[in-house]
This record gives sequence, C-alpha cells and structure tokens, in this order.
Amino acid sequence: MSISADVELLEAEAWAQMHTAWAAEAPGATTVKRWGRSTGLLTPAVEAVAVNRVIGLGCEEPLDRQRLTEVRDFYRAEGRTRWFLEWSPDAQSTEQDLLESVGGHLRDHQAKMFAKLADTRLVTDSGLVQVVRVSHETRASFRDLVAPILRIPEAGQAGIVAPIGQTGWHYYLACAEGKAIAGAAMFSDGQGAWFGLSATLPAHRNIGAQTALLSSRIRDARALGCKWVSAETHPTSAVTNPSLRNMVRAGMHVLYHRPFYRFDEPASRSRPST
Repeated sequence: MSISADVELLEAEAWAQMHTAWAAEAPGATTVKRWGRSTGLLTPAVEAVAVNRVIGLGCEEPLDRQRLTEVRDFYRAEGRTRWFLEWSPDAQSTEQDLLESVGGHLRDHQAKMFAKLADTRLVTDSGLVQVVRVSHETRASFRDLVAPILRIPEAGQAGIVAPIGQTGWHYYLACAEGKAIAGAAMFSDGQGAWFGLSATLPAHRNIGAQTALLSSRIRDARALGCKWVSAETHPTSAVTNPSLRNMVRAGMHVLYHRPFYRFDEPASRSRPST
C-alpha cells in the first residue's frame, strides 16, 4: 500500500473514531458508515463539508460503480441531499472519470502535508507560550476556543472533543500569560499520527502558539513510536497561509493536493427526528 493510502486511511480512522464517540454521547447527532477502512460521515444538523463526506475510497481496492451506489444510497436513505467525497490522487477506480460520470462535481482541493518524523524539526518557540494537555474535565475550554475559529456550527461543536481521553487521542492548548490562546489535536495509530483541529485566537497570532503546538505533537508522536505525521491545510503559498508556513518550518511538505467532489441527491425520505 502506498504512503498516500496510509495517510488517507489514518485520517479516515481519526474522523470515524471522533464521530463514533460523538454518537455515543449524543445519539442521532451523527452517523458513521465504514466500507473497509474508508469512512462516511453524515451529520444531519450541520451542512459543513468536514462532517458530511467520505474519506479513503479507492485506497484499499479500486472504487467501482456498485460501491459508489452503496455510498450514495447511504446518504439518500438518511435524507442528506448534499455530501462530499475526498479523492486521493493515488486512489483507484474501475472506470476512468467514474466520479464525474455519476454526477460528482469537482469543488476544491486540500493540500495534504506529510513528513517522516526523522525529518521533522522542533522549532524553537518564542518562550511566550506554554503548552498544556486537555483532559476530559477541561475539554470545554478547547471546544469553546477552537470551534468558533474553525467556524464549526453550534450543533457540531460537541463532536470535536468527544474522543478526549480515548486511546490514540491527544489534545493540547497553548497558553500565554495564563490564558488559552490556541488549540490543536493529534490522533496516533500504528506508525502514523494525524494532526488536526488547529486554531489560534486572532488577537494572539504570530507569537508562536502553533509552532509550540506543532513541536509538542511531533515530540509526542516520536515518543509513541510513530514514523510519520500528516495534516491538511489550504493549498495556498506559505506567504499567505501561516499554517502551511509553520508546518514547512517543522519539516513537513506537501505530499499531494487532494480534490473533493460534491454530490447532490434527491432525498428518498426524511431522516426521523431524534
């Protein structure tokens, strides 16, 4: 299996676990569907791409029309009229242009960041920031800081902290002068670690908060025995994207640009209210 497949399937596992934990706390808030190790997320009260998408198809075996029909039936049956499919450039399908031929519309791209941990650097921080771990008891602080910055609707905010305390999950807050100013998370599984949910309060940017959070996660990933790390960001230049710039400084690079496709469905029925 290629490294891009490993990267995609690690992210798929992270989101599957996050939403499974959320569904356990709030039945009906979200639904997780697995096809092998790929993951489908469906969140009725939130329209955002991140929580209504499929990750990892075509990585374990070529995507065929039958499997894609199963995926579409999942969203249709649950009443979701719009969902998204993220497609690794190394993913395979049994037909050329399969996604477009069944109604998928190319919408945008993400930059997939990657590094072997042996090639990462612990960037010296400014000394103004202290990184602390988030526990189940302090998870509201993480949620209340990170969710608004990432523009997560109120109905979806509980989901981002649901897996705190579970195996493989690590959450962090960066603090300055005793105040939490930034947050980030890491999910580790086997040889890989996925970095996500990074956000900084606008008034406290450019003082090294995300640099400190990156270094903490890299250090912890090394200690856990991981061999590589991955993340996603907008595919803009390091000049206009501070997140990309910080990751490049830490030794990460763009592994590939991942397109995502939008599918619009006629709902076959309305999802029952809960």
